[in-house]
Amino acid sequence: LMKTSIFSSNKLFKWGTIIGLAILVVVAVMFILSALGITSDFKVKETLTMEDAGVLENGVLNNGWIAETQEYIFYIDPGAGEMSPGSPVGSLIRRNRDWSGRVELTDTPVSYLSATEDWVYYSDRADNSHLYRMKADGTEKSLVISETVYSCALADDAIYYTTLEGLFRSDLDGTEQKQLQSEGGNPTVVGDWVYYAEDKQSLSRIKTDGSMNQQLLSDYEDYYLNEESIFYIMLTETEDESLFTLTLHQMDDTGAEATEILSIEDVVTSQLDGGYLYYQLGKGQGRLEEGLYRVNLDGSGTERVNDIMIWQLDHILGDWMYILQYSGERYRIKLDGSAAVLFE
Repeated sequence: LMKTSIFSSNKLFKWGTIIGLAILVVVAVMFILSALGITSDFKVKETLTMEDAGVLENGVLNNGWIAETQEYIFYIDPGAGEMSPGSPVGSLIRRNRDWSGRVELTDTPVSYLSATEDWVYYSDRADNSHLYRMKADGTEKSLVISETVYSCALADDAIYYTTLEGLFRSDLDGTEQKQLQSEGGNPTVVGDWVYYAEDKQSLSRIKTDGSMNQQLLSDYEDYYLNEESIFYIMLTETEDESLFTLTLHQMDDTGAEATEILSIEDVVTSQLDGGYLYYQLGKGQGRLEEGLYRVNLDGSGTERVNDIMIWQLDHILGDWMYILQYSGERYRIKLDGSAAVLFE
């Protein structure tokens, strides 16, 4: 009986070891496949075709972390330095639009960037986040604003930037500085108005000459501007803490009473970009539904743009979404899922 017991224990130990190793191998393979995008509904490429890369039709795109021009993609390296959701601090990287030609433009961390076709502006974290600029090829680096700059917007012949002292305007080379207000906020320029937002708590605007300061919104999730209207999202909590009820609203540019355009249930995350409302849906208890949805800002044309399982949606910019997956990898993926590249 003793021998039988020992033999059984050894046999169980042997099979337990084999099963354990098999599980480790499966997990490792799944991790590698996930990192390559093979288990997802997208395939990662080292370089993109010209058709994949696409052409910008309406000027430069900026969102503070990523900038797209006709020739290049600039971004703050999300794999280095500090990281808060969607707001990395790291080296400034330039790539060709086909994702080839990776060039590290700074050897110091950058906390904010904005670009034109000719210049890249960035806050140098190693120099108290003072604002610098350089040519797209990395030459002609110069100090523009010798103050801590948290965010900025480039429009025509001016920079609108935020410091601890408030919102300022200057010429593109940093001369002729003028304080517009003392509240600060993240600026966006539309026409002759500068809209400024403060941590999704308030949206206000002021004329580019510093007159007519007005508060427009409070306690919103995201907003989108055009020449005639302000669109914004409100999220209401549900009994399931992972799900929200989303309402999309429209307000004219006078700040008059808003109109509710649509309501969507079981929303997990949402963003406004390029004339669309994008959103993810959930199944409750932290479970996500595959795919990204979008709808026109008039409430028409709801469509599912891809079938990708998105663990964390960081940004949507133009025809691309920027996501973090459970594996820890960050990707830039065409909205229709037809092409993807890995941040590295």
